[in-house]
Amino acid sequence: MHLKTSVFLISFFLLFSSISTIPVLSTHIETKSGITWYVDANGESNYTRIQDAIDNASDSDTIFVYNGCYMENIIIDKSIELTGENRTNTIITGMGTKSTIINILSDRVTINNFTIQNGQIGIEVSSSSNTISRNHIKNHKFYGIYQNCSSGNLISKNVFADNDIGIMLFATKHNNIKTNILENNTWYGLLISASAANNIMTNSFVNNDRGIGLMASMGNRIKKNNFINNDLDALFRNNLMGYIIYNFPRYSMHLIRNIWLHNYWDECSLHDPKVINGMIETGRYSETPWINIDWYPSHEPFEVDTD
Repeated sequence: MHLKTSVFLISFFLLFSSISTIPVLSTHIETKSGITWYVDANGESNYTRIQDAIDNASDSDTIFVYNGCYMENIIIDKSIELTGENRTNTIITGMGTKSTIINILSDRVTINNFTIQNGQIGIEVSSSSNTISRNHIKNHKFYGIYQNCSSGNLISKNVFADNDIGIMLFATKHNNIKTNILENNTWYGLLISASAANNIMTNSFVNNDRGIGLMASMGNRIKKNNFINNDLDALFRNNLMGYIIYNFPRYSMHLIRNIWLHNYWDECSLHDPKVINGMIETGRYSETPWINIDWYPSHEPFEVDTD
């Protein structure tokens, strides 16, 4: 009897233990780095709207958005990661009268794997240390991305198409713009204004009216980019004295110019340096033609993989 009782108790204990470890479906997943919340337009997750998930999230949380079309204008005021299931089929589209589809107010925000379309501005960034990657940003009346008074952001592996301006940097510094495709934008692929010390690297500027423009901006590094079939590949216009006085009161001479290195220019001879024409405003009513030079252009285009 004692043996049978012991076997029964052991069997009951093992059965109870196995039942208690059967996984239970949860509405969210909590990790050491925060909680992952889920958004599904069909109503099969925590939320049907992305903004509702953001409003209820905390710093370090992740919001995962399933495929679907989300007609929203989004404000991100927390340090979160916003991730789409698939950038082709996870679509955030504008609501018409409101100007910006995604407005990033907090530092350390990550946005990836979305199509962001049909607004006046796709993403507006007024904070720092953010990452925007692997998105398709298209059909915006003004800017695909407008970055204002911010620094240390990474914009990589995105496709910017059919915007007025693909990326606009205003009063920014120390940003990395790399491995993006900027194509068929009606004015500029990339416009940099009143900004310094940004790295523009391994991007493709294709079929834009103007590939890249730099206005009152110095000390930027433009390296290993492709310039293909743009009406005008690159230009600059700098107000020399005003820029030094207001931005670099203790300047060194290398900041007077932007640095062009090993870019591919489809109209450039294989053996000639590439001359980038521009203007320097030397006084209130005077300006002087100026040039920057890419001394050693690449003979072949670079591969730009946005996957």
